[in-house]
Amino acid sequence: MELNCVQFLQNKTILVTGATGFLAKVFVEKILRVQPNVKKLYLVVRASDNEAATKRLRAEVFEKGLFKVLRENLGEENLNTLLSEKVVPVAGDIATDNLGVEDPNLRERMQKEIDVVVNVAATTNFDERYDVGLGINTFGALNVLKFAKKCVKAQLLLHVSTAYVCGETPGLLREKTFVMEEIRTENGLQLDINLETELMKQRLKELHEQDCSEEDIDLSMKELGMERAKLHGWPNTYVFTKSMGEMLLGNHKENLPLVIIRPTMITSTFSEPFPGWIEGLRTVDSVIVAYGKGVLKCFLVDVNSVCDMIPVDMVANAMMKAAATHAGCSGVHMVYHVGSSHQNPITFGELHEIVVRYFTKNPLRSRNGSLIPVSNVRLISTMTLFSLYMTLRFKLPLQILKLIEIIYPWRNGDKYGDLNRKINLVMRLVELYEPYVLFKGIFDDRNTKSLCASQKEEESKDSKGSMMFDFDPKGINWVDYLTNIHIPELFLFRHCRFFEHSKACSFLLLKIFLIKMKVVAAFLLAVLGGNANPSADNIKDIIGAVGADVDAESIELLLKEVSGKDITELIASGREKLASVPSGGGVAVAASSPSSGGGASSAPAAAEKKEAKKEEKEESDDDMGFSLFE
Repeated sequence: MELNCVQFLQNKTILVTGATGFLAKVFVEKILRVQPNVKKLYLVVRASDNEAATKRLRAEVFEKGLFKVLRENLGEENLNTLLSEKVVPVAGDIATDNLGVEDPNLRERMQKEIDVVVNVAATTNFDERYDVGLGINTFGALNVLKFAKKCVKAQLLLHVSTAYVCGETPGLLREKTFVMEEIRTENGLQLDINLETELMKQRLKELHEQDCSEEDIDLSMKELGMERAKLHGWPNTYVFTKSMGEMLLGNHKENLPLVIIRPTMITSTFSEPFPGWIEGLRTVDSVIVAYGKGVLKCFLVDVNSVCDMIPVDMVANAMMKAAATHAGCSGVHMVYHVGSSHQNPITFGELHEIVVRYFTKNPLRSRNGSLIPVSNVRLISTMTLFSLYMTLRFKLPLQILKLIEIIYPWRNGDKYGDLNRKINLVMRLVELYEPYVLFKGIFDDRNTKSLCASQKEEESKDSKGSMMFDFDPKGINWVDYLTNIHIPELFLFRHCRFFEHSKACSFLLLKIFLIKMKVVAAFLLAVLGGNANPSADNIKDIIGAVGADVDAESIELLLKEVSGKDITELIASGREKLASVPSGGGVAVAASSPSSGGGASSAPAAAEKKEAKKEEKEESDDDMGFSLFE
């Protein structure tokens, strides 16, 4: 009898790679929340050692707002106990043998205990260096498979890929596996991954022999990746190397059950652990932000093309259901498209209309406090027309500026050089975006639909009566989700330090602030009245006496916060909070820049930041998490 997801997770030991990535975090949080009796989670992250891995997981995963529901349900102490008992941080690197796990005792223990291997690690840069893309997305996937085959109890390898491994193929795209022997160029050249590896190594060797700078090597390896991808029919290095990774898994899996999850563009949470959680600017978010800021004047997009988005919690749910369904099924090789274009499509034109309506009603404020007006964006449907527009609108005037600087070199400094670099950057990014904003494909998801239908008859529901593992895209109302969840939360939780949201964001912050101040006021009244340690009931009685109401959870949370603090300290803190509320009734949001804090960062700090960025590369999820304005 097939187990439901909660039953399946009980007493399982699961390995997750790329554990600090966006999707992996949601996946891990869901497991710990719905099945605390999971036996163990081995979480692989790039770090110098296991102690560093522990610190990185705590800082980048468990201390994030994503875990607030677990933290509130269990309490800080119980959550820490759960994490210490169930989570094993592992310093590793999927680009190396044995996932880079150097401790032989730990490696042996893992290979004896692990039931399910989940590979979420990837680099998602479209124009990644070819050696890096091959190392992580292609041979990294093979390394995970080899490790999984050494796990004596392994029931399944679940590999997260991307729906866009299809390249630029139009029409209805089936959930089919790749067969390497069938991949040929227009002139009949067959794809050979070993040849690709040799070409990469040869180019790298030549560059080192020529004593090229790191910058030149970086550029050359990026160009090689794009060149090889386009030769074989893929638009960029990212999807090309991911495709080859899938091919290697299919060729070497033998009898190990293999499930490939191909999500489309992953967005913020739809409902779990709460609506709207997001980290960073993902998929179309950079365009939404640019429009809200008033800096987006034109954009390459086919308004009739489908913008295939799917909330991250639905992807995590589909992963769990697929694992529960296929674990232990010898020889299985299943592919699941997890997206919305087939069952609940939204076009780029419809998305544009929703975004325009949103910012018309909820305009952002600039740094000087003035409202940013909604601008008309020129939507251009072909690369030829976009290039023509950029030439007429920017490149020709730029040549006049160049002439002026030649005649009067002291007048404008190097404005020409600065603007020319920016225009070239825009054109480069638009070229990278082109295959997706002009995409003509629809992802057939009949496998995913069947998987979803199978659970509706037997899957348990949560306390609200909702499916605990819902991933049915038909349940998404795009207008409601984007207008009331995704866009407001995007600015509230990610960008409040940069922008003041005139209505939605300010209203929500004001609501939170006023609830808190009710409890603070009642607490102060109780203490000043002689009750040194007022209980939650005392606070509720005081609030009720003036005809107000606050939920018990808010009272408990604040009592924890103020416990043990001196009355004068609380009054001073209250005055400080009140000072942040302007007379108009809105809530002021600090508009500090990312570099605020005074002065340039020290060399060690800069080095640490560079190393952290390097470590993050492998942790990126395959969620099309690219940004036009990075």
